[in-house]
Amino acid sequence: MTRRNQIILGASSLSIIVIIVVFTAVSNQKKSPVRNIISGNVKEVCKIKDKIECQGNCLDGFSADCYFDSTKYNKENLQSGFSLSKETKNVCFGIHSSSVCGDCHNTFELRKNGVLGEVSCEEFFQAIENKNSECDNCVDTIFSGCC
Repeated sequence: MTRRNQIILGASSLSIIVIIVVFTAVSNQKKSPVRNIISGNVKEVCKIKDKIECQGNCLDGFSADCYFDSTKYNKENLQSGFSLSKETKNVCFGIHSSSVCGDCHNTFELRKNGVLGEVSCEEFFQAIENKNSECDNCVDTIFSGCC
């Protein structure tokens, strides 16, 4: 085999490898879940939920809302009142907490790998919408907070 044929064979092999890598990447991209798409309903909810008006140095005006799977847990057993109990927090797959006093915050947390972590409003409510579509509207909410 001449040097020229070796170069052509090497270039052809490299081209085939590149084609395989690109094809695999495109195929995997098509198989990825649609969960990255934010629905119009979620965008509308977040237009409202993302906005809070800070009241300054007040003492009340805070809340923490637990979103849980009602097919797994009984709401009556999880009721909290003023704040979410540790047991209630453990069953929440999402918590939206906010305060219009002091430092003013509006946070959205989703449970991933057993740990609550902060996410965007859109990711939070899209996860709830996705869960509801998977479980025939099983998501329920426990509200806690003051005034």
